[in-house]
Amino acid sequence: MNRRRGFTLIELVAVVVLIALVASVATVSLQEPLKNAKRKDAIERYTAFDRAIRSWTRRRGASAKIVVDIERNIASVESTTKRVPLNIPPFSGGRTVRIRGVRQPGQSDAKNELEIPFAESGISPSYALELRDALGQNQSYLLFVGVSGEVMETNDADKVMQLFQALTSRRPHTD
Repeated sequence: MNRRRGFTLIELVAVVVLIALVASVATVSLQEPLKNAKRKDAIERYTAFDRAIRSWTRRRGASAKIVVDIERNIASVESTTKRVPLNIPPFSGGRTVRIRGVRQPGQSDAKNELEIPFAESGISPSYALELRDALGQNQSYLLFVGVSGEVMETNDADKVMQLFQALTSRRPHTD
């Protein structure tokens, strides 16, 4: 009797192919949650960046400004009072999240470079930061209410404009 031991080459190839299929399905299914986690991390980091500037201006009694540079995908902060040192590191979306524009009330389209001033009291004009993933998809907006620093997130540009209109209509008129 001729007993064979082990597996044939066809059996081994079939097992390797099955393992490769299972691994590729697992990799594909993990890509979307990973992108979402990186986007949420970028949103949290920018929100902390804005809060740090508001807090710094209130504590120091000095004004500052955020300078957003779309080309470099960075938002940095500068003290408008040169005598006061500012130790807030710049925000960068990295390779996964791109800053695509900044909107402010009264603007119809996003600007590529913009300065957002912060007063000594921590108040700034309201603004919205447009973020997208590295492929230019999955846009979202972070809307910062200037007086309170409250943050709202939306995926709809029209909603940003509606919120800006609501904010400007609530302002007291000085006639």
